[in-house]
Amino acid sequence: MNEQNQMKPKSAGWRKLLAKRWLFPVMYVAVAGIMLTLMWVYQQDMTESVTQTEVGGVAKNDASSAKQQTSKEQTLAVNKPLETMIWPYLPDASIKVVMSFYDMGAPVSARQQALVEYDRTFIPHTGIDFARKDQKPFPVLSALSGIVTRAETHAIFGQLVEITHENNLVTVYQSLGRTDVKLNATVKQGDIIGQAGRNVFEKNQGVHLHFEVRQNGAAVNPAQWIPK
Repeated sequence: MNEQNQMKPKSAGWRKLLAKRWLFPVMYVAVAGIMLTLMWVYQQDMTESVTQTEVGGVAKNDASSAKQQTSKEQTLAVNKPLETMIWPYLPDASIKVVMSFYDMGAPVSARQQALVEYDRTFIPHTGIDFARKDQKPFPVLSALSGIVTRAETHAIFGQLVEITHENNLVTVYQSLGRTDVKLNATVKQGDIIGQAGRNVFEKNQGVHLHFEVRQNGAAVNPAQWIPK
């Protein structure tokens, strides 16, 4: 009986409280406030998350762009055109071709003129010879940038220089009266590497320069490598 009597006042109190007209509006406002607070906190978290994602995305995109740019620059560096070969002498109207390259596809008369007579034997000419009309020496230039892989005096070909370039190209300068470079030296296109002179192999040419271009070890016509 005592427990029943104790429960009745509590039930009565709740009924009186629920009967109040202001209770529901107050509860509605409180619940709405809580919901708004929760929504605001949620939106803040979402905004920060989105911002971090965007920032991370931008950073990744920047890194990707930088990587692509670097790759592009490397590709351009690898595919960078080679130097255009130049004739191995300073512009001089008095310097002329005195013997051409022996070309198997040339007319018979041209091939006959491109034969070197040495020791009672006719040998196809593997380069182009240049000389001044007055037979004076002239500076010899490097036709391309490269590394000197041979610089010596030969008993037949005279003083000579060989320069190795990219793509298995080698330029050869024979019949020099003087050499101005040393073995393993790095030269730039247009550098003076020596001076035209004489040799035994082509003694009839007098003072001249014998110029060769070799690709993969085989002599090729220098005129095909130099713009007209």
